[in-house]
Amino acid sequence: MREPLMVCVAGRAGDGSYSTASVFAKTLQRLGYYVHEQRDVLSNIKGKPSAFLIVVGPRQVFGVRDATDILIAFDGESFREHIGDVRAGGTVIVDCSQHNPSPRGQPIHLTADEGQDLRTRRITLFSLPMAEMAREIVRDPIMRNMIGLGVLASAMGVPRRAVADFIEKQFGQKKRGAEIVLQNLQCFDAGQRFAREHDAKAAQQFRARHNPGRLYLLGDEAIALGALAGGCRFFAGYPITPASEIFEYMMDHMREFGGAAVQATSELEAIQLIEGAAYAGARAMTATSGPGFSLMQEAISGSGTAETPIVITLIQRGGPGTGLPTRTAQEDLLEAVFGGHGEFPRIVISPATPEECFLFGAEAFNLAERYQCLVILFSEQCVGQGRFTVPALPIDSVRVDRGKRVTLQEARAIADRGGRYQRYAVTDDGISPRAFPGTPGITVFVNSNEHDVEGYSIEDPQTRIVQVDKRQRKIATMLREDLLPASLVTGSRHSRIGFVGYGGMYGPISDAMATLARDHGIATKFLRLRTLWPFPADEVRRFADSCDLTFVVEQNRTGQLRRLIQMEAIGPSGKLRSILRYDGMPFRQRGIVEAAREEVAS
Repeated sequence: MREPLMVCVAGRAGDGSYSTASVFAKTLQRLGYYVHEQRDVLSNIKGKPSAFLIVVGPRQVFGVRDATDILIAFDGESFREHIGDVRAGGTVIVDCSQHNPSPRGQPIHLTADEGQDLRTRRITLFSLPMAEMAREIVRDPIMRNMIGLGVLASAMGVPRRAVADFIEKQFGQKKRGAEIVLQNLQCFDAGQRFAREHDAKAAQQFRARHNPGRLYLLGDEAIALGALAGGCRFFAGYPITPASEIFEYMMDHMREFGGAAVQATSELEAIQLIEGAAYAGARAMTATSGPGFSLMQEAISGSGTAETPIVITLIQRGGPGTGLPTRTAQEDLLEAVFGGHGEFPRIVISPATPEECFLFGAEAFNLAERYQCLVILFSEQCVGQGRFTVPALPIDSVRVDRGKRVTLQEARAIADRGGRYQRYAVTDDGISPRAFPGTPGITVFVNSNEHDVEGYSIEDPQTRIVQVDKRQRKIATMLREDLLPASLVTGSRHSRIGFVGYGGMYGPISDAMATLARDHGIATKFLRLRTLWPFPADEVRRFADSCDLTFVVEQNRTGQLRRLIQMEAIGPSGKLRSILRYDGMPFRQRGIVEAAREEVAS
């Protein structure tokens, strides 16, 4: 297998499509392949179309493909929504039952034009009455999805035992688990028999490969694991898509690490809780998305004045308002960088891979405590709720840096000379030595009003200027110490055509670069930003200067990253071009390739 293959499992929410996709993806992962899974679901519980995209290949995959190789469809509406994505020569498996048991399901009856389209594109169709077969086998048509899975697994040469293991794992713990597992396996075997009898064989066959203990994780789960490895011992949050998986993981596992996780009554309460925990000395985090982040703005500014080291994981979705809760976007960059009233330093870092989700999840706490400021771990739905094969999490790379702290000896010395601890002592680097409440001999006083060095509220102009300048000096210190995640350049370094992006743009831009070079003879390079604030102006400026044409690829309407580049690095420039997508769906390489080719040719 040289190139990745994509399978689309399409049905309606609540009809078992997700179970089919999940079992199949985990089976391929266990067999030793690299798997990436993306969900295409609407924000409802049951009844509306949903699809799950599974990309499998011989190496790590970070985005969906342009075309679907195999489509398995359980519903007429879902079939028609996704059939156009099937490549010429692909395979389609459909349930042709007269009655569709899905919530609001529609039967799949191909029109003459649809049949002709499949023949023209040389698409192989396997049509079988899955619901009717399931009703006959186990008296429950809802288990038809296992018949479809049987056809799919047999067509791709996936060993039965490998799939059966995950069916047992997924359903065995349910009430009447043994009976449910048996019924699912009976339906699965019926699908396998159909595939053998009708010589259903996909071009790609999957056999067991070497699998050295790889993991299969959501980006959100990798962030949570990184936070725990980095010493996070307090989490407060309010459930919100697409960050809820972080909340759920912390609620399930924080106690194992000796910490506490709580469900707040709102996002505003959540951030206030973590500020209190951080003041007390705990490494504390919350996780949210756009609407919740907006609610946090007042407390975000409060943490800026109080210089409280907290971490917010912000997983973007489509906005404004409630927007598109289950769709991906990059619409909150400017809010992450500038949100909150007043001026204060912050750090915004953006992972693109599960390994980076883990590492940044840990490192965010080091940065927060070293610079005594807010750190935003900034991602998006396609990364956070994307599932990836991970060779191994780099746990040996995790370190703990708690920054400038007042030692017990220093605290005693302050007390012995009758002095007072200066929480906001003026320093050359802008960072004051930090003490925790309860340190013997001193009183720790923090304040979100403007304050003097000891933390007492003030309003005199000179002290105000001193404290504002002190806080802002942290930015220069961050840039000088060079501890923030550096930008990465890939591709043809001597090319004069470049791409700039962050986060979830990594996969589609990398794929587009390969296609441009292989199919069109256009060499390109890619600057992937991993720190978005303080903005890496020098890195961006050098990259832009080395290009005659730079494409800024992002998922919003107004070109927020391009605006930031012009504002912070290069000013107005005729060499910048935007490639935008803002329909809520992940970028695919085709849109990037077409836009770049058109611009290069003009």
